This record gives sequence, C-alpha cells and structure tokens, in this order.
Amino acid sequence: MKVNVENIPVEMLQHPTWICWTYRMRHGKMTKCPLQPNGEPASSTDSATWHSLERCNAAAHRFSGIGIVLTNGLAGIDLDHHVDEAGHLSDLAQRLIAQLNSYTELSPSGRGLHILFRGKLPVGGRRNDRMHFDWYDTGRYFTVTGRHLAGTPLRLARTDRVLLAIQADVFGTPVRSETCSRSPIVVGDDTELLERAMAARNGDRYRALWHGDTTAYAGDHSRADLALCGMLAFWTGGGAVRIDRLFRQSGLMREKWDRRHYADGRTYGQATIAKVLGR
Repeated sequence: MKVNVENIPVEMLQHPTWICWTYRMRHGKMTKCPLQPNGEPASSTDSATWHSLERCNAAAHRFSGIGIVLTNGLAGIDLDHHVDEAGHLSDLAQRLIAQLNSYTELSPSGRGLHILFRGKLPVGGRRNDRMHFDWYDTGRYFTVTGRHLAGTPLRLARTDRVLLAIQADVFGTPVRSETCSRSPIVVGDDTELLERAMAARNGDRYRALWHGDTTAYAGDHSRADLALCGMLAFWTGGGAVRIDRLFRQSGLMREKWDRRHYADGRTYGQATIAKVLGR
C-alpha cells in the first residue's frame, strides 16, 4: 500500500533508510515482517537491505506497507490502543504529543500512534506493556502510513530536553536496588547499571539484546532471552527481582515471559532467570 509522501516530513525523505513490510503469522501471532522492495528479507540492523523511499513506495502495492529504520538520529514512540473508535486520544497520547511537538501519524490499524522525532533516548526501559508504550532510537524500524495526525507539525522536532521527563512519566523514577553477594555488586539505580553495562567491553552485544535484536542468535528469542538475563545477572550480582524488573524494560520482553510454561507452575521468565542463576 502506497503512502502519501506529501504528508511525510522532508527530513525523513533524505536518506535511503526505508523498507517494505508485510503481515505474516509467526508463533501464532500476526507479525510485521520487514522486506526489501524485491521481496527479499530486510533487517533494521543491516543497511545493505535499506532502500530509498521512492523505490519502496513504488513497490508498496505488493506489500502491507512501508517503514523507516530508526537511524541517523531518528527516534520514535509507538503507542498501541491509544485511539478509540471515535478517534479520541488517550490522556497519555495527548500529553506526549504536547511534550514532543513533532510529526505524529496514525498506525496501520488506526488505533495507535507513531510519534517521530530527533533525539537520543536516555538509558533505561524501552517498553511498558501495561501502558502500551514503546520507544526506540536504534535497532528498529517503524511503519509509516502518511496518515498525519491533524494539529501536529509536519516536521521532526529535536526533543532531548523532554525525554527524561517522559521516561519518568512512563517508567517511573529509578529506585535504589538491592545488592547481592555475587560479583560485581553494582551500587546505584537502574539507569547507572545500564550505562555501565553498555559501556563495557561487550557493550555492543548487550545493547543489541537490550533493544530486542536477536540477530546474533539466528532469531532464536529463547537463546537471546537467556543471554540477556545472563548479562543482567552479572551486573546485578544475581538479584533475581532486579533481573526480572530490568528484562521487562528491554526490547526482548514479550507476553511469553509471564506465561506459565512448566508443570510446577513456573512462568517462562521465572525459569529463564533460574537457569542463569543455576537454580
């Protein structure tokens, strides 16, 4: 499905960072799969699979739509289920739109919003399932519909100054965590822990997992979950509660995490943490 290019900010047209996408069933759930205009797979972490808007839009009639990779300083917020049947926005959506004052459009379903802007997200959570909120600035692509939300700018705002306020609004103020006997013991809040982990020698690998990129594990989510929990176990000193809290903020978090998966009643998440802790 083609989009109306006139509704897209000119800053988004300048770089060949576009892909096509289509709906496919994966693990019993409809998923938006990224593709190149020729139908070959695309990846939000492989620039060789990105193309110009013109090429993707010309091929869009063969797919469900087109999208843009979050790179070159482009960031976005994905709000699912924040638009009701009458077109009214949730309180959170209205608050974020006012704070960011940047290009906003309806999602493919018409019941969600994408807010796109320039900025670097603070270290911390990337999704809040309870609030149907996701935000990313790398390792992801956003679908683009061109269904511009009236009253919002047709430009990308630079919004670094408000991002910490949004983080506090959505994820809460970071709190001091427990310390544990396993090394290293990291003193400080979750933000400090994440900053140290991403600055470490294996920071690139940690960052990719944190943003939900399973490429290094051939797309195997279970292996990626285990790997991230292992890293979190190291940095939290083996604190199971804190590992769980941090994992829930990562891009790997899915509904399966809280699904009862074993005969003894343990959830998939509980079993994964127990495995990395050797319990």
